[in-house]
Amino acid sequence: MPDIYQIVLVVVLGLVVFLPFGIGRSLARMMWSLVFYILGSPYWLWRGLHQWFTAHCRRRNYEILGRYVALLGNNPEILRYFRQLIESGISQKELEKLLADNLANLRQFEVTQQQNDVQQKSKQEETFKTLVAEQEEMLARSRASMEQIKFREQLLEQLYHKIRRKYRL
Repeated sequence: MPDIYQIVLVVVLGLVVFLPFGIGRSLARMMWSLVFYILGSPYWLWRGLHQWFTAHCRRRNYEILGRYVALLGNNPEILRYFRQLIESGISQKELEKLLADNLANLRQFEVTQQQNDVQQKSKQEETFKTLVAEQEEMLARSRASMEQIKFREQLLEQLYHKIRRKYRL
């Protein structure tokens, strides 16, 4: 029999002999705890490594998000969305791709917004030009009417003077 089996057999027989006494119970508890830790240690080790890796990945993703915060315009809805993705465990490549896509969409939106602003300004300028043209046309008509009124007033004035001379009033 190999030595390890002999040791285990001696420990088990010793526990059985001392089990009715207090020492046997405490040794049995320690042995069960040792067996539990030996069998459970791979799981606890894997769990600890997994938590460390996810925390490290999360930290890297927050650093990447930090670089893009100013470019995204500090929009709370967008930042909340990316925080949820990071907390759910998105990979670094997927996060960078989403950030790049979002940034491209944001830039495209800004370009279209600028184009719309330029078009709106040009429409306003055209409206102002037509308004100015209408006002100038109305002013020209008013001047012509004023000239006609002045001419008629002069004619009436001359006619009045002729009538006064003729009838010497």
